[in-house]
Amino acid sequence: MVYTTFKKAVEFLSQKRPIVVKPWAQWGARGVSTHISNEKELHYALGRAGRFEKGIVLEECVNGIDRRLIFVDQCFTAAIQRTPPFVTGNGIDTIRGLIISRNKEKREIDPANIIPLDRETLRCITGQKLDFDSVLSEIKFKKNSIKEILSHIAPLKKKFREIRKSTGKNVENRWIMGELKNLALGNIDLQELDAAVKGGQNE
Repeated sequence: MVYTTFKKAVEFLSQKRPIVVKPWAQWGARGVSTHISNEKELHYALGRAGRFEKGIVLEECVNGIDRRLIFVDQCFTAAIQRTPPFVTGNGIDTIRGLIISRNKEKREIDPANIIPLDRETLRCITGQKLDFDSVLSEIKFKKNSIKEILSHIAPLKKKFREIRKSTGKNVENRWIMGELKNLALGNIDLQELDAAVKGGQNE
């Protein structure tokens, strides 16, 4: 929806939370705030977006794979898949240090693909009960292809159906994500993996 009043924005938030708040016509994530879930965050996000332009859009926040199709003069020219940025802990460096190191590498290749050390990034990691000075645990990283990781989904579904003890909602999905998490970290975005697992739930 297009932002008009704070009251209507709160109503939209109550119906669709979490939501995304962003300027009407910016690019490169300028002024964008994601996973807004309460009025305090909404007020902050509206102010952040409003610094770029008056027109503000509110959208439902949907987890999954972000693919963009590019058209020029009504002709399809390219497709891109956008993966949220992340850092992988080494048990030594703080999140701030990991971000600085990652940005140094990315800046030479794609200056637009950096993680800003700003209030919005801090808000996102605070939601995970972390801050810039937190030290992430080291994981035993091993390079695996996305195709290889996704190939585990079907066998895990079969195994879960053999051992399942609960019929609760999303139990199968959460169990499979737990089994694949260490294999996936650093190799595939977890939201993309989650979408792939959910996509095969009816198999």
